[in-house]
Amino acid sequence: MQVWRGVSAKNVIANLKYWQELGYKEIHVMDDNFAFDIKRLKEIVDLFEKEDFGDLKLVFIPGIRVSKDAKEILMLLKRINIDYISFGVETFSDQTLKFIKKGTTVSLIESTVRDAIELSFKVRLFFIIGFPYQTVDSIRNFFKFILKYPIYQVRFFNLIPYENTQLKEWIDKHGRFLFQSNEYMNYFKKFQDIPVFEAEHTLPAEIRTRELKFARYITQIIEERSKFLFDEIDEEGRNLNEFKR
Repeated sequence: MQVWRGVSAKNVIANLKYWQELGYKEIHVMDDNFAFDIKRLKEIVDLFEKEDFGDLKLVFIPGIRVSKDAKEILMLLKRINIDYISFGVETFSDQTLKFIKKGTTVSLIESTVRDAIELSFKVRLFFIIGFPYQTVDSIRNFFKFILKYPIYQVRFFNLIPYENTQLKEWIDKHGRFLFQSNEYMNYFKKFQDIPVFEAEHTLPAEIRTRELKFARYITQIIEERSKFLFDEIDEEGRNLNEFKR
């Protein structure tokens, strides 16, 4: 039986207080399961507000799952000064979402992203190109979606099957690898835009390569647009983020 045991809300607040008293004004939350237990999250938020952390800024690195509880979680995170949120969208196809057992739908993804934007979060999305049952239309529909809304950042990835995973087993049964695993795993950067397998119900390698390259272009558009949408360009046209590094 799998059991999840989280640090108590009181301990979370005590840790934040400890680092704030040392002079830190920005703390990065790395816990993938920070918002897993809504009851605990509510306790953290209540204690955070009672403690009055002032201008302490929390940066929520892992993001949250797209689920029926996402809006409630977003509203709680907003109360503790978090303004940047990530979602692992992965794909924009209900059939593919079902195949990878994501536990969500395109409709829920759309509504959750809209909720986050309406709550004034800076939204970052992650998307993977190469899944079985993914179509060109579903990929292009995602491009249209992120261009329609004020998305802060988007990251596209080439699907890389890891050893000892269900995806690797599925490909062994329904397709073939174009490269050895030790090659694409050891030279990850080289294979950012190079498909490493072909299989049934999967777009041809040359089509995936084309869509990955197009995705890089979309990424640049989002990055350039964000500088203006989120006031990250000064009056002289300089990127303010360059001065923060």
